[in-house]
Amino acid sequence: MAHPRLTSYLGRSRLAPSGQVALAAGVEWYDQHLALEQLDKRTVAIGEPRYYQQNVSYLISGTARAVIYDTGTGLADTPGAVNALAEGPVVATCSHQHYDHVGNLDRFDEVWLLDLPQYRRAVRNELLRPPLRLHLGPLEAMPRPVFRVGKWLPDGAMIDLGGRQLRVLHLPGHTVDGMALYDVSADQLFVGDFLYPGGAYAFTPTGNLADYTASAARLLELTSATTQIFVAHPGRVPVFSAPRMTRQDLDDLWVGLRDAQARPNSAKGLLLRSYPAGSQLSILARAPWARP
Repeated sequence: MAHPRLTSYLGRSRLAPSGQVALAAGVEWYDQHLALEQLDKRTVAIGEPRYYQQNVSYLISGTARAVIYDTGTGLADTPGAVNALAEGPVVATCSHQHYDHVGNLDRFDEVWLLDLPQYRRAVRNELLRPPLRLHLGPLEAMPRPVFRVGKWLPDGAMIDLGGRQLRVLHLPGHTVDGMALYDVSADQLFVGDFLYPGGAYAFTPTGNLADYTASAARLLELTSATTQIFVAHPGRVPVFSAPRMTRQDLDDLWVGLRDAQARPNSAKGLLLRSYPAGSQLSILARAPWARP
């Protein structure tokens, strides 16, 4: 999710004209809103490069089924692209329930979610509608989807795609409901908004700096220098492609989060403060008086 200052628009459209968006080599337009990048034979990045946050979802396939990790903003036909690309049944899930990640979730027949009390409490008559504190849709007048949860995924669960398994990781920090998927065999980690070029946001209504630090430490223990880390936003780059981060970026994030806790007054700001995390990243967090 973008910084709140960006969501006011000041009269601008949230969609750039297609002629003003450049695609990197290996990235192709699927339709007037979506662009595709084949990351490997079994993984496709589905991007919305015209949208100002440039969200990226990931279609992760095995021989038995595929998972679509994040379903887009709802401004583009992500389900149509997924159905055209997938060769078997598709399960939809999300990295967290911010509005720009669950826009099409109600258009998928099978939805699996991280098993959290915040989600369970939101179920009414077997249907889930994301709580406003998790969804934040009013920032851009985005409606909340309503859908049935086909399966609850506990932290550490394995999703068997057929010849490919994904480990479910609960990663609170950016939000309380953050979830990553880790393909250990392929050494690929999909993290949503947990990390992306430019840094990390720990100031959301359910964000928590201490949780963020612990989650980053957990990922450092699980990953290696060769792990490919795929994230949800490229950071408003001039040439669009699926954003990738490294374990060094993850280490920088952890150090920055740790230091932001240990030295909260090393940055200035009445409500929000920006803390450095290595040479390329920064962490936007609440001032100490406003933290949980």
